[in-house]
Amino acid sequence: MHDKQDYDTWLKSNTKIMARISSSTKRNVANLLPKIGDKYREMIITWVSDPKNAVAAIALLKTVLGLH
Repeated sequence: MHDKQDYDTWLKSNTKIMARISSSTKRNVANLLPKIGDKYREMIITWVSDPKNAVAAIALLKTVLGLH
């Protein structure tokens, strides 16, 4: 898990990337993204930005990260 400060810094510098996803998806990935390496976060956002993928992708990530 990356420390919170690194994630906060990443989040501040990636507002355009985060704008790709809906508010409900943002709420769902809020606990996931800090646990994902910064080099993978943009890929995750791209993946969940498609509404067809969002629910399944978030469920999969929660399971893999032990958050289910």
